[in-house]
Amino acid sequence: MRDRTIWKDHVVSDTGYFYVKEVPEISEDDVYAIKPFGEVMQQGTMQDAEHFNNIEDSLDAHELAIGLLLNSVKIIAENGTGGGGTEGADFIAFEFTVAADAWKDSGDENARYRYYTDVTNSVISASHYPSVTLDKNSLEVACNAGVASYADTPADGTLRFYSQVKPADAISGTCQLWSSGGGSGGGGGSYVLPIASASVLGGIRTSDSIAVDPDGTAHSYADVSPDHISTDEDASEMLDDVFGPDGSGTAE
Repeated sequence: MRDRTIWKDHVVSDTGYFYVKEVPEISEDDVYAIKPFGEVMQQGTMQDAEHFNNIEDSLDAHELAIGLLLNSVKIIAENGTGGGGTEGADFIAFEFTVAADAWKDSGDENARYRYYTDVTNSVISASHYPSVTLDKNSLEVACNAGVASYADTPADGTLRFYSQVKPADAISGTCQLWSSGGGSGGGGGSYVLPIASASVLGGIRTSDSIAVDPDGTAHSYADVSPDHISTDEDASEMLDDVFGPDGSGTAE
């Protein structure tokens, strides 16, 4: 995040007076240089493109934050219950990273958000309401590029982002996919259990080495080679080594 600018007035000892000097070496016409008259008591902050662009970047950042907030409020308003809760809505969350070279040009020169990129994930549905939270380190990259404060799901399996220019670096974050609620108070949402992976908490399938009881208890049965199973003779030999053949505790 950028450092805040502390703006200062330019203060001179004789406020309101100016020193006017003709500058003939610049032009044959009447050209004059004007500067404040008096001793500089406080150097003012430069009014240049760098400082003004910082203001614009801050406004874009606020627009992004407000857009995400309004999107979340909309989701709760459309899917929440009359009691103010969200029992009627379900969601899936997953992490994402968009590489800097993943952005595509739409070719529309008049579009405010000319560039777009798609994040693909099998858990995404076109009916989902996406709510995106960017990582702290990605906020400045997104603000500088003018990444839109919203994302949408144009098709199943696709989450689309928009930007005014191509971001200079990768952008990472977390996306919550909200599904429409099915009623009030009792839930009934159309939740879809995602497939489990290294980064997504979800469901798994049983295999020949896993059995599940009617009450949901799972048991694992791994195939063990006969070479790794001890026989009665192996056990007797190990006991003799420890306690001795006659059980006296002294092995021969």
